[in-house]
Amino acid sequence: MDNFMTCVNSGQYEKAVNLFTPNFVKSFMDKDSYADAVRVVRGTRQENMRLSDIRAYADGSYTVEGRFLAYGHKIAHERWNLWPDGGFLKVNKLDSLDVPVPPDAATIHVDMGEYFFQLDKQTVCASNVVLRLKNVGRKPHEAIVLKLPEGAVPEDLLTGKVQWSEVAIIGEDNGGHTILMTRMTPGTYSIFDFISTRDGVPHAVLGQTARFTVAC
Repeated sequence: MDNFMTCVNSGQYEKAVNLFTPNFVKSFMDKDSYADAVRVVRGTRQENMRLSDIRAYADGSYTVEGRFLAYGHKIAHERWNLWPDGGFLKVNKLDSLDVPVPPDAATIHVDMGEYFFQLDKQTVCASNVVLRLKNVGRKPHEAIVLKLPEGAVPEDLLTGKVQWSEVAIIGEDNGGHTILMTRMTPGTYSIFDFISTRDGVPHAVLGQTARFTVAC
């Protein structure tokens, strides 16, 4: 895991995704190639990594839990299944685990469906913000929180008016039901679902985006 953290924090995303098994790229990331996986991890940053509960198994695999700060904002707790491949231990599966929510955190409940996000509130006043996600649809959905340039709307990223180099990634669900974000500053944040339909169309293009505001 130190190798992966070193790679993403130094911008070596091609080396980072080579620490994933093909199964992980396809089944977890929903990508058909490592080149597509690079686009997913681009912008990833991990800090304050703490590893625990390391377990070894008879088939040569390991599991390990990690607690860390992702993207400078998301408090993450994950369990990784590591599989031996080519002399390296590579990520073969990932489970998102619960994290303690600070008592002062503002909570936004988010329903996800085809193809929408429905938030129970659009404005909060807190530096700690938690999104409680519930899939009310029939298909898989994800939530990725981005900070767009001032005055931009989600459609601007989808049409190319705003480039990814202008966007800050704040957090993502990674298959879990909670996104806990800290150090949130006042401003407007956007939620996207980039999972694609069978025709290759991202859910966001079909309208699955939303925004919320941190007012203070």
